[in-house]
Amino acid sequence: MSGYGIAAAPNGKLFFSTGNSGPGTYDGVRNIQESVVKVGPQLVNLLGIFTPSNEFDMDKTDADLGSGGVLLLPAQPGPFPNLAATAGKLGPMYLLNRDSLGGFTPGGPDKVLDKKPIKHCLCGPSYFTGPDGIGRVVSSGGNAINAQITVWKIQTSPTVAFVQEGAALPFASGQDGGTFTSVSSNGTQAGTTIIWATGRPTGTGPNPIAVNLYAFAATPSGGTLPLLFSSQAGSWPNTGGGANIVPVVANGWVFVASNKKLTIFGLGGGPFVARAEDATKPAALDTNAPPHEITGVLEHAGGPVLTLRTRTGKIARVDDSDALRSGQIGVLVPGNAYAVQGTTYDSTGALRAQVVGRAKASPAFWPPDR
Repeated sequence: MSGYGIAAAPNGKLFFSTGNSGPGTYDGVRNIQESVVKVGPQLVNLLGIFTPSNEFDMDKTDADLGSGGVLLLPAQPGPFPNLAATAGKLGPMYLLNRDSLGGFTPGGPDKVLDKKPIKHCLCGPSYFTGPDGIGRVVSSGGNAINAQITVWKIQTSPTVAFVQEGAALPFASGQDGGTFTSVSSNGTQAGTTIIWATGRPTGTGPNPIAVNLYAFAATPSGGTLPLLFSSQAGSWPNTGGGANIVPVVANGWVFVASNKKLTIFGLGGGPFVARAEDATKPAALDTNAPPHEITGVLEHAGGPVLTLRTRTGKIARVDDSDALRSGQIGVLVPGNAYAVQGTTYDSTGALRAQVVGRAKASPAFWPPDR
C-alpha cells in the first residue's frame, strides 16, 4: 500500500506486507492482516508470516504495517544470512530472519532479531554496503515537518541487530510518513555514497505542489548525515493524495518523475540530450558575432550540459565546464532563470559558458539574446 513493490528472493520466494482488516478477524491463514507474508513462486503456498503481537490494536487504529514494504538484504555473514527489514505506520522497524519470519505471538514478545523506533513510515527502506564491507539499512520516518533519515549498520555478531550509525537532521518532507530513498556510490569507495530522498507536496506554503529532492552524505559527521543538496524536482497537483515518488539512480544521473515531468540531476555520465525538435539554438542568435548571451529558465542541470528554455520557448544547450573551472557559476535550481555568457559554440551547438548567473524571473527584464 506504500507503493513499495513485492520483494523476490534469489530462490524465487516472494515477500510482502499487509495492511488493516476488521479487528478480531485475524486467523493467520486467510486473514493475515498487519503482517509480513512469505509465499512460493506459484503464489499458492503460504510459507511463513510475521505478525506483530499488537495486531488487534493496529487494526483498531488504522496503523497499517503494510505502509512500509519489505526490504530483502543481500546475504550476510553470521548465523542468519537471509535477513529482511520492514516498518509501518507505528514506526518500529523490524529485523527479520526470512528463513523463519517469527509467526504471531499474542501478547508478545515478538520473535524478531531486532526492532528500532523510526517513527511514522509511509515509505520503504534502502540498503548499501559500506567501505568496511558491512551492510547498512537506510530508514525514513516522521511527520510533515520532522522527517528523519537514519543509517543502521547490520551487526551480525555476537547478536544480529540494527546499530545506529548516523541520522540526518529532521527536515520538512511535505507530508507525514518520511520519504522514499535510493542510494548511489562508486562501489564501496569511501566518501562516495549518497542517500537520495524525495519529499511529498505540502499542500500549503508558497509552493504547495512542489516535489523536492534531497541528497545526504551516507557517512556521518559527528553522528549527523550532512545535507549535500536540495532542489525542487517536479510537482504533484493532487496534494490530498499520497505522492510516493522514488528517485532512480543510473550511470551518474538521478531521475525524478512527477506530474507530466521528468527531472534529471547529475554530475556526469554523458551529456543530457534534449528532444531532437527542441535541441536547437534560438533563432535570434548570431554565432558569428561573439560574445554571446542567452537568458532562460533552467530546464535541466546535470553533467556538463545545461538546458535553458528561452523567451521564445526554444531550448538552448549550454556547456558549463569553463564556468565551473573558473568559479563563475553558482548553485543551479531548475525552474529559476539564468543568464549565460560565452564566446563560442561547440560542435553539438552548445554555448560554452564562461559565466552563468541568476536573472530576473520575468522575461520582460531579460536582455536580448545575442
